[in-house]
Amino acid sequence: MIQVRVRKANLREINTIQGFYRAHPSAYLPLPQTKLIADTIRSGRMLVVDTDAPLRLLAVAALFELTPTEAATYVAELSGMARDKAIAGLKPISVQVLLAALRVIGFVVSQREALSGTHSLISIVKKNNDDSRRNLERAGFKPMAGRPDWMKFDELGWHGKVVTDEWTYHYADHDTVVTMLKLVGDALFDGQLRLSSGDGVTHARKDFVVDIDLPDILRAVDDLIAIRDGRIKVDLVPPPPLELSDGAP
Repeated sequence: MIQVRVRKANLREINTIQGFYRAHPSAYLPLPQTKLIADTIRSGRMLVVDTDAPLRLLAVAALFELTPTEAATYVAELSGMARDKAIAGLKPISVQVLLAALRVIGFVVSQREALSGTHSLISIVKKNNDDSRRNLERAGFKPMAGRPDWMKFDELGWHGKVVTDEWTYHYADHDTVVTMLKLVGDALFDGQLRLSSGDGVTHARKDFVVDIDLPDILRAVDDLIAIRDGRIKVDLVPPPPLELSDGAP
């Protein structure tokens, strides 16, 4: 049995996190800049999966801000997931789905008093990355019919060019949150999840116990159950054209 933990990243390990991104390069993920990583850690929106046997990172996942805080609708992107091959192929829930659910649920918990149609959570996936797209749709993300023009400037910053035709765009809404809570809710509330992976060649099986070390989510169990059961509505919206709120400089 392999014991792993999901927790929030802290600033003391920023160099380790940057090194992890460099050691696990992907055509689907440009290397995040230091400031972006630091800002995301400070906001509590970067998760890591680690193990103490021996102590090492196994995955990193972030919720990166795309709009300034004074935007009329705040938009953040589930991105920045990098993982070690040691936790590839987890079942019955992949590490991508698990970390997507924890990021979305964690955001809802942190913003549950302010969610009133002014927040958007999106995910951008390379068109030929069918596994990631299917994972997102399984987790309840919905395809966007199109993407706002302002996103092309973020594409320029990340990729050095506009790459809209190479990517698909998905967004979260109330149904997404409900789907995620049904997928991982019981494990969240118990603070622990049991998963396994199999070797496609030798069929050797590895069993994992995943400790969910996210106290802010555990403190919000009653609200999350109410969301799952339809007694509280989460008002997440697709990203609109960029508009700064009144009084913004």
